[in-house]
Amino acid sequence: MLKKTRKWHNWIGLILSIPTFIVGFTALLITFEGAYKNNTSEPLINVAWLPGYSKILSNSVTSEKSPRIRASLSLSLNERFIGTSNGLYVVRNHQVTSITTIEGTAVHCLHKTDSCIWIGTKKGLFKMELSSRKTSVTFDKEIHHIESPNDSTLLISDNKTLYISTNKGGSWRKDSLSQNLHFPIIATATSQQTKSIKLHKLIIDMHTGKAFLGKKLEGIWVFILGLSLSVLSFTGSYMWYKKRSNKAKRATKALDIKRKKDTRKIQ
Repeated sequence: MLKKTRKWHNWIGLILSIPTFIVGFTALLITFEGAYKNNTSEPLINVAWLPGYSKILSNSVTSEKSPRIRASLSLSLNERFIGTSNGLYVVRNHQVTSITTIEGTAVHCLHKTDSCIWIGTKKGLFKMELSSRKTSVTFDKEIHHIESPNDSTLLISDNKTLYISTNKGGSWRKDSLSQNLHFPIIATATSQQTKSIKLHKLIIDMHTGKAFLGKKLEGIWVFILGLSLSVLSFTGSYMWYKKRSNKAKRATKALDIKRKKDTRKIQ
């Protein structure tokens, strides 16, 4: 049992030696962060090579204390529709009411025609009749843009393709004009920039694991290191106890043998 415990202790310590060193070393740097944090000489570090800042890991779902306002549409001085990251709300005389059919759905855009309000959301295009205020889904793709040259014709976009309807949203087809267009790709300064953050932010992200696993999975980093340290502490204590116990047993056994020898000599 002692050999197996020692084996587990050694392997866990070896595998997690680098993460443990990173956590310990960054903890020391955080202690003295006042010497370099927010100074004019604090460097910017390129972190594009770290996996935690990749698009896959950095695009994590974060809870928001209040929904972000993304669209607004006023019907009168006392009535306004506000589209947010968490649904659609109507404000009447300073009273806020949620539109239940769109609760929890990110609203990207709002557009009014003579007979209805069109609502572009993450879950599709909604149509709200102005007379009855009933809503229904007329298009099942995420919509980011809505426009209408007249009450019966609508143009919508899912950020990739333009769709057109000439019967008030009854049916849709891809816009043939936009399909035949070829837009030149122009490299901009922002697209060529590498992602850089300040040194103190990078140190904190390395300490918490965000730099390696992203914001959404940084809890795994903390859990694994916490569990491994607990196991190493337990196995280390167990090995110390077993060694001490075996040493005491050997000492007792040696004393018994010595006593037997002394007894034989006396006889």
